[in-house]
Amino acid sequence: MTNYFGLWRYNYSLPPPPTPVEEIKQQEAFDALIRAQLKSGRFREVHAFAEGGAGYFITGDVTDEQVFEDLS
Repeated sequence: MTNYFGLWRYNYSLPPPPTPVEEIKQQEAFDALIRAQLKSGRFREVHAFAEGGAGYFITGDVTDEQVFEDLS
């Protein structure tokens, strides 16, 4: 199994959700997904940089297929 280091950033070219409530729901769903991946061991670390629109992640011992699944 392999460990991966990846960089992520917010995609500003996508339109924002239509309402603030939808934006909150979208962010909470993303946070829940990241927490589940951390708890399962698929991600070892996930952090945001100071400005908040970008960051990095380090995976645990995962297969190439698992990384592709998590990133898609």
